[in-house]
Amino acid sequence: MKNNFKELRESLKLSQSQFANKFNMPVKTVQSWESGIRNPPKYVLIMMLRICELEAELEMREGAESND
Repeated sequence: MKNNFKELRESLKLSQSQFANKFNMPVKTVQSWESGIRNPPKYVLIMMLRICELEAELEMREGAESND
């Protein structure tokens, strides 16, 4: 599960600190998840992925509206 988490963060092009700020969590939590010391709960990963999907959809809509 740690690889999925790191892939998510890297796909967003965010540092560990930026990612932690985005989701209002301690940087140490991000570090422990990525190092495998702890694993994020599956529901947390799902919620983070959904938030990112919704943000991407919103950006696409806003971009389409500005092109009209």
